[in-house]
Amino acid sequence: MALSLLAMLVAVPVTAVVARVGGGPADWDVQPLWLLGWTGVNVLVAAQGLALGTLLLNAPAAIVISLSTPVLWAVVGRLGSAGAALAEWLDLNTTAAPLASGDMTWGEGARLATSAVFWIALPMAAGVVRVLRKEVA
Repeated sequence: MALSLLAMLVAVPVTAVVARVGGGPADWDVQPLWLLGWTGVNVLVAAQGLALGTLLLNAPAAIVISLSTPVLWAVVGRLGSAGAALAEWLDLNTTAAPLASGDMTWGEGARLATSAVFWIALPMAAGVVRVLRKEVA
């Protein structure tokens, strides 16, 4: 959340400088719902990384998986109707897009909840069990 706030604070002067250099007007029309949704997506992505790191007990592997899943889901989504249906419900990036835009419906919320359970809740639960059962050396 703090990094989202920092990014927003950095965006203000950057927007002004880019508008000045480009010679166009700066667009300051930002909807509060959009900012809230964008922050929510950032929290979900961070939670996904934390859950995978907890499950794997390996930070580099969790980072690689977190960064490669959008590409893998794009491939799965093009594998026919079954792949598109899986990506529609389980791709956290796809299901979080309506949250980021601030116009989520109940159906899109159900898809986001499903992908969050798949990518955050289940790996975190399994990771916590794994951490608790790990022998201390």
